[in-house]
Amino acid sequence: FDALGSDLLNYYSIIVDEFQNIFMDSSFKAEVELNFLEELQSCPNVTYLSATPYIEEYLDELDEFKDLPYYELKWDSSKLRTIDVEFRKTSSISKEVDKIIDRYKIGNYPVKIDENKNIYESKEVVFYVNSVKMIRSIIKRNRLTPDQVNIICANTKSNQDSLKKLGFEIGKAPGRGKEHKTFTFCTRTTYVGADFYSTNAMSVIISDCKIDSLSSDIRMDFPQIMG
Repeated sequence: FDALGSDLLNYYSIIVDEFQNIFMDSSFKAEVELNFLEELQSCPNVTYLSATPYIEEYLDELDEFKDLPYYELKWDSSKLRTIDVEFRKTSSISKEVDKIIDRYKIGNYPVKIDENKNIYESKEVVFYVNSVKMIRSIIKRNRLTPDQVNIICANTKSNQDSLKKLGFEIGKAPGRGKEHKTFTFCTRTTYVGADFYSTNAMSVIISDCKIDSLSSDIRMDFPQIMG
């Protein structure tokens, strides 16, 4: 903001995409989020945008949002798709994950049949997990190799070093038409704004709320991940 100075007010429109994260992240970096909102108050052209927004009645309770116009885009119902979600409660996350990986490793892929009797075979699986530590554990336990695995997480030195010890490196979501690996592991850095152009991947969300270091559980991100 300081670098742009008066130009920010006169020549720029600001779009805050995925703005629901202002609230999600406030549990562990409230000061950063409040400072960000305070800076925006002096900007005349600000749009808060999200495909998973907060309800207007809730926003009206906050000084920073209560006087702002609220627009909701309605999708054509014929273009909406219902997502099939299967919840599994397990006494051992490790065993459940290992069973899924074993199935894909031997080529016993899940099959889905749509209402038109079209058959779809899933040859890829995307795991959404709480931490890089969990990813390391899954990789070591199942003896996965770099040619099988794509890891998408925060590009920090700590994560780089942690994965390098196993012979892995941080990857990225493949672009449209690019090759996908059998197993993709994603942490929260990927939940927002990443597009996976897979035609057959199954998504598995692993929620382990017993991790002491977590400020919020992955279940809070269900709408974003499924969207």
